[in-house]
Amino acid sequence: MNLQTYKLTNLIRYLLFATAFAPLLYSNKFFNPYLTQKLFFVRGVILIALAFALILLLRKFAYQHQSIRSVLKKIKDKLAPNLITKFLIIFGLIFFFSQILSTIFSEFPYRAFWGTLERGGGMLNTFHFVVFFALLVIFFTKKDFGRYFKFSVAVGCVVYLYAIFQALKFTQFPFAFAYDPRPGSFIGNGAFLAAYSFFVMIASVVTAWFLKERKSGSQKFWFNLSIVAITVTPIIIFLTRTRGALLGLGVVLMALLFYFIFRRSPTDQRKFERVNQRFVATAILVMLVAFSVTLFLTRNAEIWQKIPGIDRVTQALSSFSVESSVQVRLLGWKIAINAFLEKPVFGWGPEHYLVVFEKRYDPEFDAHGEVWLDRAHNGILDVAATQGLFGLIGYVGFLISLFWLSFKKPLTHVKFFIGVIFLGFVVQNLFLLEEFHTFAPFFVLMAAVVTGVFLGDNKESENVSVWGGSISLGRLNLSKLSLVIGFSALILTATSFVIYKTVLVPTVQAHYTHKAETPENQEEFFHFFNKATKPYNFIQYSIRSYLFDFFYSNQPTVFTDPQLADIGDEFVFKTRELLLREGPYDIRSHIRLSQAHYEMAKQTPPVENPLTHYRIGEEILREALEISPFRQRLAYELGIILAALGRYEEAIEFMGKSVELSVEPARIARSNYYYGFV
Repeated sequence: MNLQTYKLTNLIRYLLFATAFAPLLYSNKFFNPYLTQKLFFVRGVILIALAFALILLLRKFAYQHQSIRSVLKKIKDKLAPNLITKFLIIFGLIFFFSQILSTIFSEFPYRAFWGTLERGGGMLNTFHFVVFFALLVIFFTKKDFGRYFKFSVAVGCVVYLYAIFQALKFTQFPFAFAYDPRPGSFIGNGAFLAAYSFFVMIASVVTAWFLKERKSGSQKFWFNLSIVAITVTPIIIFLTRTRGALLGLGVVLMALLFYFIFRRSPTDQRKFERVNQRFVATAILVMLVAFSVTLFLTRNAEIWQKIPGIDRVTQALSSFSVESSVQVRLLGWKIAINAFLEKPVFGWGPEHYLVVFEKRYDPEFDAHGEVWLDRAHNGILDVAATQGLFGLIGYVGFLISLFWLSFKKPLTHVKFFIGVIFLGFVVQNLFLLEEFHTFAPFFVLMAAVVTGVFLGDNKESENVSVWGGSISLGRLNLSKLSLVIGFSALILTATSFVIYKTVLVPTVQAHYTHKAETPENQEEFFHFFNKATKPYNFIQYSIRSYLFDFFYSNQPTVFTDPQLADIGDEFVFKTRELLLREGPYDIRSHIRLSQAHYEMAKQTPPVENPLTHYRIGEEILREALEISPFRQRLAYELGIILAALGRYEEAIEFMGKSVELSVEPARIARSNYYYGFV
């Protein structure tokens, strides 16, 4: 291999390795500090790696006169030669193309494509990780996958350490986080940390398998670190108090116990060892069943409320029919099922669960507080609602193929353990949502699977087989060399432009969003605010909504104090622009705009015509009610404005009808309060 090609392939591999460290990226100097830096760092790294890969491909075409077909053949040869691998790729492609079609036919293609900053989703994000997966397949060897999993174990251990500090209220440590009864560490959310923990456990199992011989001191270190990570993972999941993850962990434990109880001894020499394993596994299984029965029978006992994780499990068992978190999920699942039945082919579109949630809102949500759901909190139902039947076929077919590969004969420890732990992740995902921190480890695992890393007959190679071969620069004439240089410059220029627009600009805007929270004066506020909100791009949906809510809650005088009228007017202008550009994607923009006008009508001294502000607010809320006719908050917000306009009888009649929307009106405290208030 030519020296330049060798350096370029290594650079691409180092960039791919860098994504393993993304979970540690955190800074409170940015809006959405737990995700913003991770999201844009990973996307930027993938784009740069793609650019270098295209340049490398261009060199192969020019220097070796290879065709696209020959390159694809080399990639195909690198894949594991079995039927299940083909099924994995086929179902993955079905899911990917389904998302493209769902984006095209969605009600708001702009939002379906770009996603939101809070979730890091959308068609664009899927594209990045499909590219990431392809680059891993092309450039990673078995040894590279081993290194990546080792890095993931090390990063996971750091994340775990800070989660434990957070749970123990230990803040006197560099970069330590404030106490949280459900620690999220660098992930920022206990439930998301629990989901991420399953992949740390998988990386630990794989690393221990790679280093099972432990010949050197460094190998012993990594092996021991993997065992520590595997041991600590259940503790972390309990600390996060995430019930879905606890259920997934229970599935993992039960499957492993049955595995050791019923698996056959491969040799007579190890029969005694197998008997001991069966005895221990059976004893643990009996104790686990006994504990579960005891827990259910004594679920109201006070002692369980003192144990992290167990406390929330017993709360759900004691009050399943009324517990708010449970009931909200059940109502959300019902909406997702109805959404699928309404648009069964391509679904509503990526990032569109919020749209159907608003259109088909169930007033019973109000019995559990103010609820806004942008996900169904169930991986399968999310796909069904947003991508329809084609997406569901790809998603479920992919999972079935993966489990088939994991549990089919010949059954090995590493395949079975990976399959079981991933099954635990899928189980917990039935009660949560897909989130960004699990994307990179998932695609790395899938790339390792399809290239046969965990099969006994996979071929070890220190070189990257797809780009192998020597290159002779002397065979190129000047015109061809100029062509290669020209196209390479074009690729780098295009990549730089895309990174600037989709990575650097949003990152800077997220930074200035944080600075806009605490300005020294109006002049500084406008400077930060303009930097945060211009130019308009996909991140503005999140930034403008956040800044409005922040100031409305913490400094509402920006709308009522005439001396701050310029700031209030700016918020109104930016929110109205958001509404015009995004359309009725999220009716909270309507609510914000109506709230601003309601507050501005109360300025002291009064504005010239306060009724104008009330009437504008009324028009905005009536428009929102056409989109979400069963959303009771819209009803009582409108009722208050009607009362402010002096239309009392209309307001009272309107509020009475809104309260009656609920199956049991007496249970909806907020609506009844505002009904009485009006």
